[in-house]
Amino acid sequence: MNSSRWIVATLTCLALAGPLAAAQTETDATPGAEETQARAEEMRARQLEAEERLKEKARELPRGKGRDPQSAERRLKSHEKTFEPPNPSLVGAYKTKMAPADQATYEALAGDLLLDLGYEANSLAGANGAGVHEPRSGPRLPRSMRRALSVAGHATGIRPPAERRDPAPFVVGAARSGTTLLSAMLDAHPELTMVAETGFVPKLAETIRSEPVTAERIVKVMAAARPLAQLGIDESEMRRRIEGLDDLKAAAVLREFYGMLSERAGTPRWGDETPAYLKRMRRIQRALSEAHFIHVIRDGRDTAAAKPGELDPGKALVIGQRWEKKVGSARQQEHLIERYLEVRYEELLTATERVLREVCTFLELDFDEAMVDPPERAAIEAELGPVGAWRETLSAEDARAFADVAGELLDELGYD
Repeated sequence: MNSSRWIVATLTCLALAGPLAAAQTETDATPGAEETQARAEEMRARQLEAEERLKEKARELPRGKGRDPQSAERRLKSHEKTFEPPNPSLVGAYKTKMAPADQATYEALAGDLLLDLGYEANSLAGANGAGVHEPRSGPRLPRSMRRALSVAGHATGIRPPAERRDPAPFVVGAARSGTTLLSAMLDAHPELTMVAETGFVPKLAETIRSEPVTAERIVKVMAAARPLAQLGIDESEMRRRIEGLDDLKAAAVLREFYGMLSERAGTPRWGDETPAYLKRMRRIQRALSEAHFIHVIRDGRDTAAAKPGELDPGKALVIGQRWEKKVGSARQQEHLIERYLEVRYEELLTATERVLREVCTFLELDFDEAMVDPPERAAIEAELGPVGAWRETLSAEDARAFADVAGELLDELGYD
């Protein structure tokens, strides 16, 4: 019983306790017919009064967080249902009310427990949970030791060498730092398809690592971040392809997802531009060995100047805190990221070809002239504003507020 129903039950007992006690005392004497009728009417009046008091108290009850407000009468009816006997007709109702696909998904995740409790789990192949990926259990060696053992295994021939994979760019950065521009330039390469704002990669990797999953569950995690249709992917097709995998590990699932996008675009390689992955690089690196992170850095004051709307010292302070936290923490993790490259937005504008050639070398990708001036470049640059725009846009108070929280990092990066 939740807290609101407990309160209602308590109020019910308190509200009715007085009338019932009084009625019990009065029945100790042997009343006449008229007196009995009078007492019954009095008791009824007290009950009505108690019900009104109860409704009044129910109206004062706080509603649950995030729930729509309910009338006192509706809450009272909900309370009454807790005392109703079980309805036998509802036993096994899931067989007619749940779609077969939903039933199969539920049983795939909870089938073992259902069988242990003596319930049916007919959709499981042989009742053994087929089609469910189970996370590894038990203690694990530290990552550094696992890596050392893997390297030693490959070197001695005990383990076959890992399959070589083309580097996959993951473009990350703080808001309004120029990640969209670099992504457009990479997408202009004839061998590379970039996808923007996937949003689910770290969450999916962690889900697969920590709990049993099915193809249906995986697709739902993907779609929760962003409808797959917006990425040009049909959910049913994605589900079918995941079901065809030998093992539902994060790497295989993610490669299947990105592979679908690159196949549709007719390119052999893929990449991702989701700025927020700046904070989850290590998680993605553990899932995808081919991940190569490109961190686009821009003068934080220009990112503030490019933010739509009016700016004041308070907002400048908040933007400065976020920029310093994101950029600073990413740079502190550089030694933990195996493949990490920093690109300055200012240099991407003024020395485009040189910077892109460095990026291509990092990605083991041949430079292509089409990358220098993609069709979207002018519009993206206009939206982000010119280099040094903060000198005209930010007031002296705004600039000081930003420098108060991010001044050290600005100096470290060489911004005046």
